[in-house]
Amino acid sequence: MKKKAFTLIELLVVIAIIALLLAIIVPALGKAKEQAKTVLCQARLKQWHPIVMTFTMDNEGKFPDADFNNDKAADGHGHWWIQALRPYYDDPKIRLCSKATLPPPSPLWTDLRKPNEAWASPNPVPTDEPSIMVNKTACILGSIGPNGWLIDSTDGSFGHSGDDRFWNKVGDLRQPSSVPLFLDCFWVDGWPNEADSPQPDINSVATWNIDQNPMQRFCIDRHNGYVNGVFMDGTTKRIGLKGLWQLKWHRTFNTGNIWTRSTAAWPEWMKSMNDNH
Repeated sequence: MKKKAFTLIELLVVIAIIALLLAIIVPALGKAKEQAKTVLCQARLKQWHPIVMTFTMDNEGKFPDADFNNDKAADGHGHWWIQALRPYYDDPKIRLCSKATLPPPSPLWTDLRKPNEAWASPNPVPTDEPSIMVNKTACILGSIGPNGWLIDSTDGSFGHSGDDRFWNKVGDLRQPSSVPLFLDCFWVDGWPNEADSPQPDINSVATWNIDQNPMQRFCIDRHNGYVNGVFMDGTTKRIGLKGLWQLKWHRTFNTGNIWTRSTAAWPEWMKSMNDNH
């Protein structure tokens, strides 16, 4: 009896079919992985709403102030919220976006950085939670940041007492669904204003500096043209980068600013991005 075997043509056909299937499946798997990271990021962000609300219930409706330890000095590097809210959650991973990478061992936390790296903030008090050493300094990690205008400005010099832009307490909010609470961020916090411009060049290292205007700390291409955010009504969603200028960041924030008009001069890297919010 003759033994049957595949012909060369049949083998080539099988190989071509396998290659075609891989070409279809691999991108789909990549998209599924990205989607999973986005969902995880949103799930972590959502936990911040009950955390902040529980804090305010324990503090007469007031948001954290600028002097966490009551030493009459402003808290640095975001510890006005980092330390104030730490007793209200167990897992420090909720400070991390799943798309952000760890920061490099150098330079220092205040220098230039990449937008999709986590921030490392010097830890002013002993802690047993995971930290990272940056230039021989113990730093805690995060890759989200709060809307800095949600602060009790009546206590602590950092809050600029008398500034009517701050939401001092929950009762000050009129439309909580439009007020962002926490978002993807490459620094520990931010105080956006309507005149803040986006980064002019996404590929320029000098652009990603924490000393640039505060909106740029949130306007980062971390989720394919979007950032994730949780709002003061507890909803979480993807926000198109152009849509950041349409949010009610502070009490007098003008949502009809120049960046919400059809004539807005967006930088090249943002022109095709979404403005939904």
